[in-house]
Amino acid sequence: MKLGAGIRAIAVNGLGATGMTLAETLVRALYFVAITRLVGPEGYGIYSWAIALYGVVLGGASLGFETLVPYVYGKGQAEGDREAGLTLSLRLGLAMLATVGLVAYAQAVEWGEPEMYALLAVAPALLFRGTALLERSIYTGRMEVPRNVPNVLAARLAELALGLGLIVWGAGIAALLLLHWACWALEALLAWRGLHRRGLRLGLPRRDESLAMLRKGAPIGAMDLANGFLTAAPLVLYEPLARDTAELGQMGVAVQLAGFLLAAGFAFLGSAAPVLARTREVRDARMGHYGWLVALIAVLVCGGLALAWQVVSVPLIQLVFGHQYDLASELTTWTILVAGAVLLPHGFQQVLIMERRYWLALLANGAACALAIAGFARMSADSGPVAALQVVLAAWGLRAAIVIAAGWRETHRLLASFRTG
Repeated sequence: MKLGAGIRAIAVNGLGATGMTLAETLVRALYFVAITRLVGPEGYGIYSWAIALYGVVLGGASLGFETLVPYVYGKGQAEGDREAGLTLSLRLGLAMLATVGLVAYAQAVEWGEPEMYALLAVAPALLFRGTALLERSIYTGRMEVPRNVPNVLAARLAELALGLGLIVWGAGIAALLLLHWACWALEALLAWRGLHRRGLRLGLPRRDESLAMLRKGAPIGAMDLANGFLTAAPLVLYEPLARDTAELGQMGVAVQLAGFLLAAGFAFLGSAAPVLARTREVRDARMGHYGWLVALIAVLVCGGLALAWQVVSVPLIQLVFGHQYDLASELTTWTILVAGAVLLPHGFQQVLIMERRYWLALLANGAACALAIAGFARMSADSGPVAALQVVLAAWGLRAAIVIAAGWRETHRLLASFRTG
């Protein structure tokens, strides 16, 4: 395997990952529109709340393995495959434990409520989605993203076709959540078949290897948990303040629309990880531009989309989702700005992770979570969803400022070592 360094190599690998994500997003968008129109704001409110809550749990249980695996491939495919096999085995065990924990939470906290049945229905997604996402990361590290495209699209097309059938048949939200994890299971199995055929093997990590992986992943897992918490805050923290599940469904639509933007952005940036690691290995000074380049792209893309959305949002929302989602058009402007604040410091965060300066990123995430919790604690039922998104935007903005400052300092240190070493 030949890994290059520099912007061109990032672009080549990144466009493959982004292309897959865009194709997947198109299918997911069709399913998303169908659900919102056919089950209405009330049903979509429960559906999006359950997806958001288990997403927070998955962020913490993942322990940052998706982030770490591509960097290992900067040292070569053999070393990357060995650690990826061990990591995948460890992920399976941790995901099973997380699934049991979410089931226990649903029965202890949400007993007898519709939310309990929603969480019970979606809980296995922690195992299957967690496995599939790590497999995507392995394909990224191996620079073989196109090989995984058919697996991803097969799962999403199955969810689209079967989901529409269930809705027409009159099935409830619980059935759609069961289908959600079943299709992630399909992707996980198909992706594993492809990796296994190309020589990847599961390994049973020894005790010392498991502890080393857990120590390495725990800080990133804490960061991912905080990021998942902030991402889900517009739904999870606002849920007790929402007037009804219909208003929560409006928030869910806005969050999901911005989520499509984030998915494409993170696919591209995630594909840069093995190239960035290789650039670091060969002491290429061009990596000094990387963090600012990512920040500039985030500002231009998300700022431009927010302005364009102001022009087209009302007629577009009414055409695609119907008049019952008019509030979502206003909320989506704010969620696009939130997406920009999420992506803004990501290049610098990748540098911090690569250099294992985890505590700086943890400080940024902790400060952001504290601000979000304090902001929602001061809100009342009359504050409204726009105020909730403004709190979330302020929290992500604080995180971005801290990460950029820390990442730029670390980049300067690296460039200085390149010159003197």
